[in-house]
Amino acid sequence: MEKYSNLRIFSLTEFLVHHSNNSKGKRKRYRTRAKILMATALEMERVGYENMTVESIVDTVDMARGTFYLYFENRAEAAKAVIRRYEALRRKIRPRKSTAPTIYEKILDYNLYYIGVYARNARLLAGREMLKRELPELNLRRDQLDDRWARVVMRDLHTRNCITSEDLKNPATILMIRAALSMADDLLREIFVYKSPSMAAFVADEKLVAEAISLAWYRILYGKTPNLNLLEKTRSFAEKTSLAG
Repeated sequence: MEKYSNLRIFSLTEFLVHHSNNSKGKRKRYRTRAKILMATALEMERVGYENMTVESIVDTVDMARGTFYLYFENRAEAAKAVIRRYEALRRKIRPRKSTAPTIYEKILDYNLYYIGVYARNARLLAGREMLKRELPELNLRRDQLDDRWARVVMRDLHTRNCITSEDLKNPATILMIRAALSMADDLLREIFVYKSPSMAAFVADEKLVAEAISLAWYRILYGKTPNLNLLEKTRSFAEKTSLAG
């Protein structure tokens, strides 16, 4: 794991390789499953989920094909386990109880972390997009996670007196928060997963992506522009659009 803006940014594949290589002393079943998860992640990174096969997974770790089926029914189930591991690790080490002095800086800290992790796991996340077509339950899981996060944001807005108790009951409130979250995720997919030509320049500038998304979130959720002195890459844009009223 690397340090980035005082946050732990991880590549799940690197984490699984380290975990598998350091599982000596664990029960055989534990070690074997760790190997399969590691091999699945390596293959998703190397050839993509669409080209990955059970054969290529077991060949990566010199394992009998029959052993794989003792743990997973097919490649989709193994890939799902990898994605679930990614989501669990991302939640486990995400920024908590930020000491940043302003809400904008707290939002920026989280987005620096989220985007850094997203960028370093883009190949796995591309596989997740394809996997959703085979395993519809992943869409339900994603919806549950997004809904949970949106309600955390909504409670924070209420705590900060940005919305009233009546707003908490208004369906439009959760809809607007989900809209902000969805727009950010769609943008990250275009940049890091699909690598859209018009977005190519942003792959190498995670700070700009994080600041642009943070500014947009802040304006949508809090209805104002943060202190311009806190902005670096988006200051000129924020200043001009603030003056435009």
